[in-house]
Amino acid sequence: MQEKQIIYESEVFKIELCREKDLLVQHWFGPLNEEKYKANMKNLVQHTLNNTPIYRMLVFPHTSFVISPALQEWTNQHVFEAMLENPLQRVAFVFPEAFRSIISIEQLAIEQTMDEDQRKSYQTNYFFDRREAETWLLDNI
Repeated sequence: MQEKQIIYESEVFKIELCREKDLLVQHWFGPLNEEKYKANMKNLVQHTLNNTPIYRMLVFPHTSFVISPALQEWTNQHVFEAMLENPLQRVAFVFPEAFRSIISIEQLAIEQTMDEDQRKSYQTNYFFDRREAETWLLDNI
């Protein structure tokens, strides 16, 4: 992977940009609550619209935060609708290895949030290995 530049960082969220690959990488970490989720998602929208990446990877080292149905609706209205004009082609979600052996409510909530955005024009895939996610994202470059 080419050199990535950190373009935003908080106590629970970091955004890196690899301009050569047109890739934006989101890292979630630390204790997360609804307020922090919303604030960081607003920053994500701003940086995505400013940089218009066509590939995004979301890395979840842990997923103890559950996206409630109300928060799913908020995400659809304030994140997905705001980014409809973004030329996004592919999004990869990278989950902890522990998810391989279990199906959790947290993962299902994330998948449901993504699947409810019917207007999306990009492909989505879920991984347990970051290298596999990068390969899938960038295989057409």
